Amino acid sequence: MPHLIIADAHRASILPLPVDDSAPLPSGARLPPLACPWAARLPRLAALLRRMQVQARYLLADDAPLTPLELAQALAYGLPHAADDPACIPWAAFETGAVGVPCAWFTPCQWLLGMDHALLADPAALALPSEQAHALREAVAPLLAEAGMTLLADSTPQPPYLRWLAQGEPLRRLPTCTLARACQQRLTPSLLPRLPAALMRLQSEIQMLLQTHPINTAREAAGQPPVNALWISGAGVIDAPWAAHADVQTFTLLRDLPSYAAGPDVAACWQAADAACAPLLHQPGARLTLCTANACLTLTPAPRHWLLRLLGR
Repeated sequence: MPHLIIADAHRASILPLPVDDSAPLPSGARLPPLACPWAARLPRLAALLRRMQVQARYLLADDAPLTPLELAQALAYGLPHAADDPACIPWAAFETGAVGVPCAWFTPCQWLLGMDHALLADPAALALPSEQAHALREAVAPLLAEAGMTLLADSTPQPPYLRWLAQGEPLRRLPTCTLARACQQRLTPSLLPRLPAALMRLQSEIQMLLQTHPINTAREAAGQPPVNALWISGAGVIDAPWAAHADVQTFTLLRDLPSYAAGPDVAACWQAADAACAPLLHQPGARLTLCTANACLTLTPAPRHWLLRLLGR
């Protein structure tokens, strides 16, 4: 059955419901109508909200290890630990199709160090040329090998930043925070990976190696940001082949809009989201998940009154 996930559904505040706070919104609750001047241009979404009821709502704390969109996707795909321990969702194994092998993503990044805090800069800003990325991977790979991990080049479609796939037993049950959650955030203890002592020492060795690497010396001399750390995320293992979920679709146009986008641009994105809702209208088991700044809300079709079922028949 189709399942549509809409990221950043709080844009333009068209949904007048307490998704992002602790107000009661129990299972089976019905949602109010859309509240925006152009709601009439969203007939499919409006029809879904009239027919659907709340199945589940998840509120994320400020120290959550992932974003609401990532939580919604993990739940929709049925990934291990999505419901009980989101810090241990095996994203790297899932995204690469690895079975029975503990995996994690290692992302070259820059920590901006202040007087009393560190901030994780956007890794895309590094814009690492391939030859520099290769040289840095070759430099840190022996350290990882000593700790029982193999560092591979990522052969899957890349996000806007470089990342490497690591495999090895130390990654089997390693709580981490996703890069989307930690990026451009102060690195509080709740966001940092909960590394055992051996991996803490390894992380320190990698940071010292990177700080003195000739590539970083040249980058700083050229006014470019240095690579002074590796961010570990998505650690874990998938023990059996995972069924594909082609019926789960994620709508991200609202998320990708710049914060300064004008009203017409937001309205156009919502109209595109409305069009994406079309496959859900005539499927009895269809689901719709709305993700906001710190919550995700999943809706399913409400049971029809017996008289409506009889008239429909």
